[in-house]
Amino acid sequence: MLNAAPLTSEHAYITTMSDLDSLLCSIDISENASEVDSTIPQTALIASTNTSTGSIDTWHRRLGHIMLRSVKKLFQKNMVKGMHLTDDEAHDPTTCKACLEGKQTRAPIPKESDVQNPSVLHRVYSDLVGPIEPCGRGVQE
Repeated sequence: MLNAAPLTSEHAYITTMSDLDSLLCSIDISENASEVDSTIPQTALIASTNTSTGSIDTWHRRLGHIMLRSVKKLFQKNMVKGMHLTDDEAHDPTTCKACLEGKQTRAPIPKESDVQNPSVLHRVYSDLVGPIEPCGRGVQE
C-alpha cells in the first residue's frame, strides 16, 4: 500500500533503489484519486542462478541440518539447480555437533523428593525481599 499524499500534490515517480535512472512507475494524483502507470523493466524479468560445489556434510549444514538421505535424494533426482556434490559417500550422522546438541534432552524433574526432613519446621522458606518497585514491565497500578 502506498500513501500518495506525502509525495506531491500532482505527480510522483518511483524508481528502483539500485538504479535511480530506471523508472518503476509513475503516479498521477488528482482530487482524492490516483492513477498508477506501472512499467516493469526488462531487467526485472531476468533471473540468475549460481552453482555451488560442496561435500554432503556442507550441503547438510547449508540446508538446515536435514537428513543425509534427503541431501542425497535432492542431488540424485536433480531437485536443486546448481547443486554439485564433491563426494557422495555415506557419512556417520553422529559427527554433526549441531545435530547432536539439538537432540539432547534434559532429565525429567522427579515427582517426589528423596530429601527427608528430620523434624517439623526443619526447613523454612520465606520471602525476605518484600514488594519490589516497580512491579514489572507493562504493569500499571
